[in-house]
This record gives sequence, C-alpha cells and structure tokens, in this order.
Amino acid sequence: MYECTKCDGTGQTQWKPQPDVTADTVVIANPVDPHVLTIVRRDDPFADMPALPGGYWDLGERAAEAASRELSEETGLPVHTGQLTYVGMYDNPDRDPRGHVVSHAFGILIPRQLPVVGADDAVSAEWLPVHEIRMGHRPMAFDHAAIVNDAYLKLAATAQKPGSVVNIATGSNHGIQAHTVHSNITSRKGQ
Repeated sequence: MYECTKCDGTGQTQWKPQPDVTADTVVIANPVDPHVLTIVRRDDPFADMPALPGGYWDLGERAAEAASRELSEETGLPVHTGQLTYVGMYDNPDRDPRGHVVSHAFGILIPRQLPVVGADDAVSAEWLPVHEIRMGHRPMAFDHAAIVNDAYLKLAATAQKPGSVVNIATGSNHGIQAHTVHSNITSRKGQ
C-alpha cells in the first residue's frame, strides 16, 4: 500500500510505501485437549509450513470481516464476526519477509474440532495440539506461534465468562463448558 504526498511545492505526486494489513484467526477447539486450526501454506514464503488461517484485507473490509472471510475461504469454517475475540496487533516490521505487514489477530473457542478442508491458498487444513506449538515442537510460519500463545492465554481469561465457548454451527454459546475450558487452559499455561 502507498500513501500519496505532495513534495517540495512542485505539484509532483510522490508515493510513499505503507505497511500492508492482514487478519489472522486462532480457532481453539476441544477444551479437554485443546487443538488449534491451522492451514498448510501453498505459496512462499513458508510454503508447506503450518500457519494460521488469514490474509490480506479487501478494500472496504473491517479487521474482523477479513478474519472471518479468510477463515472461511481457507478452511470452510464459517464464523460470524461477532463471535470473534480480538487478540492483538502484530506489527514487527520483520515479521513477514515480503515486507512490512501488520496483522490483527482474532480468536474463538469452540467445543470440538469440526471437519475442515484446505482451499484458496491453503494446501490443507488440520487441527494441531496447542501444547506442541507452545512448546516449540511445531514451528509455524511468520510469528504465528506467538499469536497462538497470546490467543491461548487471552481466551483462557475470557473462558471464565458465561457463554465464552461458541457453537459456530448454531451460533449458540455454551457457558457450561466455559469453566472446563478455563480450568484446562490455566492448568497448561506453563506448557
């Protein structure tokens, strides 16, 4: 992306590079044995490596809309923007070898792993054990392992609230399972 500026009063237009913006989604399923939804990247950088579902915003989109759209395009999993929890912004200029790319990450807890399929620029989609990523046993593309860790901890904090586990198929929240999720996640914080 570029910013248009006028320079030195000549009326000449100069375009200045600006960061690109992406959105990533961390879907954590199965409170007893938490797994995170990942894709295997088709293209470089990081071809054939696990990554979070995500990608560039379309013009006119909001961050959560981009996250929801990319998740659906790459995995077939439909999530409404209102079901997503904001995890944070990842803006290290060196996080992406293609250039300065800022990502806004979102997360969601669901009660169980659902069938997924890799599509768009994903070779495949699969559920990986969260503890393997947090322990460094499963390297991920970009800074996605750090995003998974942050989302895991943030979702643990929100899991105390009733209705924090979302059944994305029906849109209903399951407050009964929230305590199970919270207890399991907080017991694994050191992993």
